[in-house]
Amino acid sequence: MQEGEQGDFYYLHTNGSLIYKRFCPEKEPGGFVHHIWKLDKTDRSSAWRILTEAWAIGCDSARINALAKLWGCDDDDAQEYCDRRAWHWSVDGDQYCVHGFDFENLAESHAGFGATLLEAIAEYIRPDIEQEVALL
Repeated sequence: MQEGEQGDFYYLHTNGSLIYKRFCPEKEPGGFVHHIWKLDKTDRSSAWRILTEAWAIGCDSARINALAKLWGCDDDDAQEYCDRRAWHWSVDGDQYCVHGFDFENLAESHAGFGATLLEAIAEYIRPDIEQEVALL
């Protein structure tokens, strides 16, 4: 992504707000843009990536849930997203659980839990996205 590029962009403001822009915002050291995503309206995984990654790095959950509803990203759709990403999902009591297919058990393997599948995916990817954002 290049600054000023046209398209549909969302950026995470340092205050936790997820903001839409028609142009790629400028990300500069010490600025208010924490992370930027480009939305590809022809690719469902683009919407899921924005929602889950933004949740994982601290976006306001009400904004995430509002966008998920607007974009039709519900638990049924999330199941397909998990399948495409080769992640396993299940229900554990009143929580969804997401993990890789190499899962052994909770003591030895990484997993994410949440009241919704979106939240569980975000918790599952949190370590990776936090590391990725820290490297930027």
